[in-house]
Amino acid sequence: MKKLLFTALAAFAILGCGNSDDMPCITCGDSDNNGSGIKYVYCRYNNGGGYYSCAYMDIRECEGKTYGNDNTCGGLIPGSFSSSSVRSSSSLRSSSSLRSSSSSLRSSSSSSFHSSSSVRSSSSSVANANGSCNINDYKKVRIGNQMWMAQNYNCNVAGSKCYGEGGGVWDGSGYNIRLSTSEVQANCNKYGRLYDWATAMGIDARYNYEEWGGSNVNHRGICPNGWHIPSNDDWNILMDYVGGREVAGTKLKATSGWNYGGNGTDNYGFSALPGGNGHSSWSGSSFANASLAGFWWSASESDYYDDENANSWGMDYDYESVNWYNDNKNELLSVRCVQN
Repeated sequence: MKKLLFTALAAFAILGCGNSDDMPCITCGDSDNNGSGIKYVYCRYNNGGGYYSCAYMDIRECEGKTYGNDNTCGGLIPGSFSSSSVRSSSSLRSSSSLRSSSSSLRSSSSSSFHSSSSVRSSSSSVANANGSCNINDYKKVRIGNQMWMAQNYNCNVAGSKCYGEGGGVWDGSGYNIRLSTSEVQANCNKYGRLYDWATAMGIDARYNYEEWGGSNVNHRGICPNGWHIPSNDDWNILMDYVGGREVAGTKLKATSGWNYGGNGTDNYGFSALPGGNGHSSWSGSSFANASLAGFWWSASESDYYDDENANSWGMDYDYESVNWYNDNKNELLSVRCVQN
C-alpha cells in the first residue's frame, strides 16, 4: 500500500506483459522471492500531480502499473495482474482482507530489548509535544552502533506541517475532509511534523525541483547539532542489523497505533508510528495514510530517476517489510534523525 492518497487519484492503465502466462508479471522486472514466497519488482507509479516514482515493492501492490527491469524502472515492461489475483491499489482494504501474516505478529510481551538499546528522555510525557527542536526533548535508542531518535521529529520550521494542516484529508470515504485545529495539533503531538525534502535538508526550496548535488554524509539539515538526516547508507545499516528489509517493518513498528492489526513487535525500541504523508501543490496540500503507513526521508537524492526525486523509506500496516522509494521532493514525509 504505497501512498493511497496518490494512487487513488491516479488511473492506471492495465496492460499485459506480452506473454501467455496466467500471471505474467511474476517474472517481469527484477524479481525474487527472498526465501519468503513473496515476489518483488521495480514498479513505476503515479504519486500525484503528474509525477512518477520508481520503487522496489511487493508485486501484489503493482496492479495496473508498469514494471521496470532494474532499479531505474528503465526498460519499462507494461504489465498487470488480473483483478481477481491481487487487491486493488486504489482503495482501502477492509480488515477481512488482511494477509494472515498480519495476525501472526508477535505480541509486545514477546519483544525483547538489548540491555543497551534504549536511551530515554528523563521526561515521562510526550517529549516532542510542543514542537521542540532540542534533542534533549526526544526519546532516543541505540540500535547496533547507531543512535536514532525513537520518535518522529516535531521541529516546527517554516515549510513543515502537521498532518491535515491547511489541506484535505482522505479518511477512507472521500477527500477534502477538514480537521479541526485541535485534531491537527493532536496529529503533530502523536506523529511529529511532515516535511518536504528541501525543508528536511535545510536547503533552498528550489532543490525540490533541481538537483542539489551535495553530500548526504552526516548532512545535518534541520536535525539538532550532532545529528543528521539519515542517508541510504544509514538506513541500510539499520535494516541489516534488524535482519533485513523483508522483516524490518515488523521489528521496528510500535506495538500500538497501527490500524487493522498492523502493530509491530518493536524489538529494538525504534517505535515507528504511521504518520501518513502529504503532498504540497500550488492549490494547497492533501494528506492520507495516518494510522496506516509511515514514510521517512533519506538525505540521498535519486541519482538515476530525475532531479525532482529523493529517496525515502516506508512501512505499511499490513506488511512486514520496509520499502525503499524514489519520491517527489514535494511530498510531505516524516523525519528521524540519527546521531553523527
